[in-house]
Amino acid sequence: MWRLVGHKKKAPFVGAFFVAVSLYSAAVTASCRVGKYDQMVRVASVIDGDTVVLQDGRHLRFVGINTPELGRDGNPNEPMAAEAKRRVQRLIDANKGRLGLQFDGQRFDRYERLLAHPFLPDGRNLTEQLLSEGFGMQIVIPPNEKYFACYRTAERGARLAVRGVWGESRFAAHPAHTWSKRRIGFQRVKGTVHRVFFDNGSVWIELDERFTLQIKRSDLAYFPQKFLQQLSGAKLEARGWVQYYGGAFRLRIRHAAAVELEGR
Repeated sequence: MWRLVGHKKKAPFVGAFFVAVSLYSAAVTASCRVGKYDQMVRVASVIDGDTVVLQDGRHLRFVGINTPELGRDGNPNEPMAAEAKRRVQRLIDANKGRLGLQFDGQRFDRYERLLAHPFLPDGRNLTEQLLSEGFGMQIVIPPNEKYFACYRTAERGARLAVRGVWGESRFAAHPAHTWSKRRIGFQRVKGTVHRVFFDNGSVWIELDERFTLQIKRSDLAYFPQKFLQQLSGAKLEARGWVQYYGGAFRLRIRHAAAVELEGR
């Protein structure tokens, strides 16, 4: 039996914890293509590799992918950022700005951007294509997980071929014990799980005394029980947005797709 350790009040939470994870149901999709769209739109301009502005003024954020950041406030572009933007621009221009959208569980993010899976008029899933060509990395933000299995397959092909971002040292996974403040934002981290405990409504996975992964109670349904049972002592790699709090680093993981367990 997998158990939560390192917290005096762990017992009252265990029942609720396992109820939550038992609700997980992976939306396995063999293909990223779709027969019909929820909405047809035209793109006015491309902001970067995962965000565009529509003709009606709305900002559209592609679901399922995070592409490198363009430099702002005097900072340089991340590797592949300009290339990702150009690739999206070429694909959209070749289709006269038209995109088909399919919505998922959540339609807007905290920045009021429209969230959708984008499709080219010929039925190709744009997120899938960008991932397969190495222009970004998969990211799953619940409840928008409709094509996560398909996107994972697309990313895996690029990763094995060392295409795009997978050939850039900037996007390599770094050990948790080597972390510093210069590695804030979207990152990949690797390490060995030293301790797992439940506190303040979250499961905490400690990789280093100054680096911890966090799963909030609201996200537990997106982690299968088998995954959670294998954490103790596991070597893993996680991806997401790293933040710095009071002398320590924290990465919130919201879906099992954000974590890879070595050899398990």
